[in-house]
Amino acid sequence: MTSESKSDDAGREGGTDSGDLCQLVERTHGITVVAARSLGGELDTNVWIRDSQDREYTIKRSTCGDPQEIRWQYLVLEHLNKRLAGIQVPTLVPTLEGDWDVVCGHGSTWVVVRLANWVPGRVVASHHQPPPRLLREWGLLAANTVLALSDFDPGSVPSTHYWDLRDSLVAVESCLEFVEDRENRLAVERLMEGSDAVIEKFEQLPQQVIHQDLNDFNVLISEVSTEARVTGLLDVGDTLFAPRLSELIVASAYAMLRQPQPLSAVDRVIDGYAEILPLPDAEYDIVRQLSGLRLCVNATTWTKRASLEGTMYGQRRMAETWPTIRALAKAIG
Repeated sequence: MTSESKSDDAGREGGTDSGDLCQLVERTHGITVVAARSLGGELDTNVWIRDSQDREYTIKRSTCGDPQEIRWQYLVLEHLNKRLAGIQVPTLVPTLEGDWDVVCGHGSTWVVVRLANWVPGRVVASHHQPPPRLLREWGLLAANTVLALSDFDPGSVPSTHYWDLRDSLVAVESCLEFVEDRENRLAVERLMEGSDAVIEKFEQLPQQVIHQDLNDFNVLISEVSTEARVTGLLDVGDTLFAPRLSELIVASAYAMLRQPQPLSAVDRVIDGYAEILPLPDAEYDIVRQLSGLRLCVNATTWTKRASLEGTMYGQRRMAETWPTIRALAKAIG
């Protein structure tokens, strides 16, 4: 299959309105949309749809400087679908012409739209405080994702991007001036202490391609509220070649949200990960330090974006991240 179907109607095809996107996939994929719901997102537009045959899909719309900036993600999804046993991952649905996406635009601005099967389940974030058993499964997913991507060709994925843990201090420092709350600012500065030395050690660890965004909205659990299990994984947009421990660090960071004892939540995630990939003491310390720093990157970035752009996504995320950062700062004294 080829990678693209082109459209000259950039104004219509590139629109963020869910109705426009539904009309587009009806034409390009030969389906009839009978229901649609916006799913939100930080940068991309995501829409759930159901067609006349009761099949469910997700439409994803991204804006980029070059479609090739996105297409490597298709290879990652295909690889995870083959290697990540027991976990559902989105599968792209080709157009009527056999292409994986529909692109429109010109010059330095392109819109890429693709259709994927709907992955059922609830996001982990639907659990206000995920129980220890679910935190352990989160860690298991991190380890299994590392193993699944261990032989993926690093040449096709980015070598770095904004959310690269190796650049965490730079990211926080670029946003800290937008943090006006004194308590929040002091908490971030406390968690930054000594991080430069930790990052130096982190950079020396084994590297490979990693998903790098096992957050509480990308990890899915079964619909059953009792004994819920991790069942799905979404969004490979932050994938990169980096220290493989990043997978555990990012999962641990989000696992701390809304937890009364954040560091205990980290330990439960580590327990699950270590069942598959044993963790040396030195790496254990790195996880505990950098998971807190990752939350600082999140909160300061969203604070800056909310100040400059007024994004609702960032405002919602900040509301639950800042309390965790303050609790961590108090916990470490």
